[in-house]
This record gives sequence, C-alpha cells and structure tokens, in this order.
Amino acid sequence: MMGKTMEMDFRPIIGLKEDKCTGCLRCIRICPVKMCNDASKEGLVTFNGDLCIGCGECLSVCDPKARYGIDDFGEFMADLKKGTGIVAIVPPAIAASFDGTYLRLVMSRTRECVILPQAEG
Repeated sequence: MMGKTMEMDFRPIIGLKEDKCTGCLRCIRICPVKMCNDASKEGLVTFNGDLCIGCGECLSVCDPKARYGIDDFGEFMADLKKGTGIVAIVPPAIAASFDGTYLRLVMSRTRECVILPQAEG
C-alpha cells in the first residue's frame, strides 16, 4: 500500500537583522546543523531557514541579538481554526506515550510529507 503525499509549506522560525550581525561566528560554532549557516560575506553570517532545525542555540550566543525567534502563535491558532493541516515535530520518545497509535511520518527532501501506513499487530 502506498503512502499519501501532501505538499508542505514551512514558516521561518528564526529571523536575522543583518545590520546587527558582527560576523563573530559564534552561531556557527554552536549550531548542530552547521550547513544552514553561510559566512561567505565578511562580517555577516546569514542562514538558510529551510535547513535550520529551529533549536535556538544560535539565539543564545548572539550577543548583538542579530538573530531572533519569530513568534507565529497567532498564525498557528488561525490555521487551527481554519482546519489547516499542521505537522508537529516530536521526539522519538512519543512512541512510549502513545503505544502504537501515532502516525509514522517520513519527510522527504522535496518538502513533502509522506504518511506511511501503520504496521499491524
């Protein structure tokens, strides 16, 4: 049985004020992803929000506060009221809490979410 596929549209969760960035590289040193950061411009570290996992570590070390968290709670609640499909990123430990009743999701590199059929048994 094939899984169902749907397109995903991700909102940015971390913003950057380029005029405040000093290019200190602390954000790159602490980032667990590394490849989402780009220090190719002298004195500026930009990043690709599509590759960012949103852990917030860069926020904690950015002294000039060039990076900031984007609060999209209002949009989130509006989407819930409209019935928009929402994806939650959860730790693997969720399996222990829901004992086989959770959906298994696989994220592809094309930003599609594939919902796999649950194993029976």
